Amino acid sequence: MKTRLNTLAKGKHLNFMIYPDQGKGISFRVSKIVAYALVGVLGILIALFIVFAISLGEISHRAFLAKSLLQENEKLRDYNARVTELERELNEYRDLTLHIAQLAGVEGAFENRSASTSQGTGQEQVPSIQTEKGNVILSGDEPQGAVIGDSIPFGLPLDGWISKGFIQDPKSLGGAHPGIDIAASVGKEVRVTASGLVKFAGWDDHYGNLIIIDHKNGYETYYGHNSQLQVSKQEKVQRGQVIALSGNSGRSSAPHLHYEIKKDGVSVNPEKYLGKKDEK
Repeated sequence: MKTRLNTLAKGKHLNFMIYPDQGKGISFRVSKIVAYALVGVLGILIALFIVFAISLGEISHRAFLAKSLLQENEKLRDYNARVTELERELNEYRDLTLHIAQLAGVEGAFENRSASTSQGTGQEQVPSIQTEKGNVILSGDEPQGAVIGDSIPFGLPLDGWISKGFIQDPKSLGGAHPGIDIAASVGKEVRVTASGLVKFAGWDDHYGNLIIIDHKNGYETYYGHNSQLQVSKQEKVQRGQVIALSGNSGRSSAPHLHYEIKKDGVSVNPEKYLGKKDEK
């Protein structure tokens, strides 16, 4: 079959003739405007098809990248979960070791840890609060070298070592920790770190036998997980006074004291309030 196109340069139509191998040929005429329109439409369709193919390829590529990112996020979540679980198990092993050591009568080996052991671990040996009254110099939120009266928390409430520090960021591994944990055997004397009024003395589902002292200056101190309470609500206390005996009550895996300082209702780092005695 053969097709022949006949047209004149100045003509308004295009003549098409189709000759089959056998039989009579077919001829027809098409307006140039219609022909050009068909060619234009065909060109537009081809262009649209190319754009669609390119867009489809880009969408497929983005979908592949999104799937890869989702898989990476899943891996990161699994990794964070494993790290959190390892940290929890490590804390449990540490508390269990401390508890076994205390039962074996070798507690002093933990309480007198050297400074080299505590570096980089967040655990340090610190002196307990002095029992005599007097002014102190803080090294934390208060101005450096400021002399503070006995209504400002100072020092630690009992002899021991800090097994867990203050953590402010709730997104950190293990979550936020509004105070510090001081590892100590059951029955050690817990002394109030500043003079004030007992705001609460009783049971708390999380902190067990809990004491809250209001120091009437924006400061409050919390003493949790005690075995015994030796003060009552609305009782006035003086810095260094024994208010409880340490224990393992409430949600606790080993004997320790949870010590927390709040200033104007916001938890602050107790380690900034260890300070030193005024030598004047």
